Amino acid sequence: VVGAQVPTCSPSRMALRRSKRSKGATTQPNAKERPEPKAKKSKKVKAQRKNEYRPSEDDMIEEAKDGKTRCWGTKSLLAMDYHDSFWGRPCYDVVELYGNLCLQSFQCGLGWMTVLRKADSIKKAFANWDFKAVAKFSEKDVERLLEDDGIIKHRGKIEAMINNAKRVIEYEKTYPGGFAALIWDHAPASRQEYELHNGKALDSHMRSDFKTKAETRFMSDGVQPTASIAKFTKVLKKAGFKFLGETTVLSFFQAVGVMNHHTHECFAYKACKKSLRKPVRD
Repeated sequence: VVGAQVPTCSPSRMALRRSKRSKGATTQPNAKERPEPKAKKSKKVKAQRKNEYRPSEDDMIEEAKDGKTRCWGTKSLLAMDYHDSFWGRPCYDVVELYGNLCLQSFQCGLGWMTVLRKADSIKKAFANWDFKAVAKFSEKDVERLLEDDGIIKHRGKIEAMINNAKRVIEYEKTYPGGFAALIWDHAPASRQEYELHNGKALDSHMRSDFKTKAETRFMSDGVQPTASIAKFTKVLKKAGFKFLGETTVLSFFQAVGVMNHHTHECFAYKACKKSLRKPVRD
């Protein structure tokens, strides 16, 4: 009929018709119905995966068999050596303290084993932790380091290490006792914050409580930052340090013995506590 209005279907009926057609279709789906291509991995993700630690057969062991009880590091020779000889041992040398601070910052977004595997190369690349030498690194040095496969090639982190070296020099000049004294002046005063308050490690090493402020915590569980960490983090940020948040400072305090987060059953717990120059009150 000329001029007659073409009837329209309701959206629900149209959807039903499409559904029936798609069920009975045997032909290749058209371009609109084809699944969307997977999103490409960003350069950041690719770089992160390239830096990830892949254990070698030489490094992996089934279990440590020397009779010592360890809280971690029992299935890798590299991790076991670090656990036994370095982690939690009180450090008072400013060069080594700066170096460990660099390694903890490099860990951001990565696993610790990734950093540990590259630790010697990173140390060599950053003048064996000579912060006075690192402070003089230029843009040319940054570009050179970005081509170094032995380290973690992240511009932001590399530039932060150079910046932080300059900040350490400032504290060496202005703070009584220097940068090392600044760190140890922020050590926890109570035993419950210095060590694991119940002597045991949590099942998960991932931070879970982001609601409670760190400055209100005075007992350590080994994962959530505490009051001493929150205070020291603010001091560093105010001084201009970069790539250092509360979680990184927690890892740093654990590594250099400002906190002793070995479990009480671990053989290294008592040795680390005994090495403190200033005993912690109960």
